[in-house]
Amino acid sequence: MSGARDMVDLSSIALASCKDEYIDGAIYRWLSKMPFVPRHARGILVEMASHEERHYRFWSSLTGGCSVRLAWIRILAALIMTLIFGVTIAIKILERKENETIERYKKALPMMNGSEREELERIISDEISHENMLIDSIKEERITYLGFIVLGLSDAIIEISGIHAGTLGVYENTVMAGIAGLIAGIAASMAMAAAAYAQAKQGNMGRPGTSAMYTGIAYFLTAVILAIPYFIVHEIFLAFALSIVLSIVILAYISTYGSVLHGRSYLREITETTVIILGVSAVLYIIGSFVAELLGIRV
Repeated sequence: MSGARDMVDLSSIALASCKDEYIDGAIYRWLSKMPFVPRHARGILVEMASHEERHYRFWSSLTGGCSVRLAWIRILAALIMTLIFGVTIAIKILERKENETIERYKKALPMMNGSEREELERIISDEISHENMLIDSIKEERITYLGFIVLGLSDAIIEISGIHAGTLGVYENTVMAGIAGLIAGIAASMAMAAAAYAQAKQGNMGRPGTSAMYTGIAYFLTAVILAIPYFIVHEIFLAFALSIVLSIVILAYISTYGSVLHGRSYLREITETTVIILGVSAVLYIIGSFVAELLGIRV
């Protein structure tokens, strides 16, 4: 009875593993061909794809082959994720299930003997080394300067949202409010770029010019994005609400990096920063409305 149960367990492990390895190999193979993947990372991706394809052939030999339905959806999702977040984050997300996979393979080890057991031990070794092999070799520029990018994005979200909130009591014209946010954003992006340059120069954290560029561009683009609703919607409070929604979308993007790279709580990061944005916006709205009422300013 125990032998029959072992055969059932091995069959289910082999089938699940066959499908996973097929999809992982296809994803790495496709990523190695993408122009948005750093050139020096493509050879490593090809090597990883060959590992996964060898693993697939091993499990396929035990199952007599496996059918993977709708594999293209997972492949397309991986390509889009890599385009948005970069290859480092995409691979770390894809490899998050590796611990579970390794434990599954270890359960299958006692059910095998001889050359099959040796091959499975080699597969387990491959899986353990995959993520570190790729991450250590890529050194993606956006990850190197991630701190400066996050600095530009997060500061812009809080400051520009605050500026827009502070002018709610002053401006009735949404275009004027949007222009005010843009002008403030341009000025602040220059200031932030200069500060990042000085910080990188003193702290030896990458090239000062590149650090300044990433910080300034991140700040400026965020200011532009948050101003867009004011040029489209002509009701000031609705424009502000849409701008806050865009802020939270940008926050979700930033939080993905912190969560994946540093193991931080994704929900906690978004919640904390959202509370700060809303708090700053509420305070500045009150102050702006008071000043507008006191001085009788309405534009």
